[in-house]
Amino acid sequence: VITAHDAPLNVLRHNFIPYRIARTLMAYRVLTRAKRVVSVSPYVAAHLSRFMLYRGPRQVIPNGMPESLFASRSTRPRVGPIKFASILQGWGGRKNGRIAIEAFAELRKRYPDARLMMFGQGHGPGEEAEGWAKSHGLTGGIEFVGELSYASLIEMLARDVDALVHPALEEAQPMVLIEAMALGLPIIAGKASGGTAWTLDEGRAGLLVDVTDPQAVARAMERLAASDDERALWGQRGLELATRRFHIRSVADAYEEIYAELSR
Repeated sequence: VITAHDAPLNVLRHNFIPYRIARTLMAYRVLTRAKRVVSVSPYVAAHLSRFMLYRGPRQVIPNGMPESLFASRSTRPRVGPIKFASILQGWGGRKNGRIAIEAFAELRKRYPDARLMMFGQGHGPGEEAEGWAKSHGLTGGIEFVGELSYASLIEMLARDVDALVHPALEEAQPMVLIEAMALGLPIIAGKASGGTAWTLDEGRAGLLVDVTDPQAVARAMERLAASDDERALWGQRGLELATRRFHIRSVADAYEEIYAELSR
């Protein structure tokens, strides 16, 4: 049983470098020989069938999160100015962090005390994201945190953050969205960003917007900044979906069914 975690040609389109070319050729080789492939989202399953020469059954089992993550959720109301976060591994390309910075600058015109924490590779002090923001005069209210250990990241999200903005242009089935949902955080993400819409139940468990448009992202951020009740509503919807679809129990049960079938 092979699990497909991305849509190779779409990743290559956003990041056309020798490493990705080699990875795409490896994917073709594997998929033309695979007997059973599980995809982490319907988006990936459709991509493999349409573009990657996979002719086996389409089966979707998403990424899963352990009970310990759900237990990390804070139940205490946060006080102070609204605080958003983004978690992006790498600056530029399909991660699209520039849009989060531009949208946040628009948000601060109405909410000057708002804050944005940027996590991940390329988003730390003195790294590419901060350099770009400085060159455009857009560093106000932003904390460039960068890479942290997983435990430290989850702790900060649960303790310090009110909402997640995820501007990526393409994702297979983003772990960061599941993690945020398990922590009860409301989410803004791309309506046409691959597996993102399915991960957020086609907009029923998160705000889906055009992440190529900073104004559209800013309007969604304003919507969450304006109302504690609105944030609580979207956070609860995401938590309910994560508990039902992305808890590791459900994921493990689905894999066990496949293994049982193949072992007969």
